[in-house]
Amino acid sequence: EEKVPEIVFNENTEVITKDGKSYVRIQLGKTAEDLMANMNSEALAGKTPEFKNLTKDGKLKTGSTITLDGETKHIIVIKGDVNGDGKISALDYVKIKNHIMKTNLYTEKIYNITAYVN
Repeated sequence: EEKVPEIVFNENTEVITKDGKSYVRIQLGKTAEDLMANMNSEALAGKTPEFKNLTKDGKLKTGSTITLDGETKHIIVIKGDVNGDGKISALDYVKIKNHIMKTNLYTEKIYNITAYVN
């Protein structure tokens, strides 16, 4: 019987499901290799996940995706990386401040998850 490959993370990896999408919240500066180390290799059933939309230096950022067999399984979110550039900077602060002040609201769920830094 052929096993259906799936991505299963260990308990140290936070997975959030909202509106039918799966988000993996990680710390700034992580690479695909770092995240692969937190996956159950047996559950992958010999398949290798593909990481897309990385930073220029190969790091994961808010909006990076993990695909398996061509299907997006998870979207990466990094606490505080609201604009998805792979950094936490004044630009993220401004985006959060503008949202709070209701001068420029962001409506995509991914931004709400990244702004939640508790």
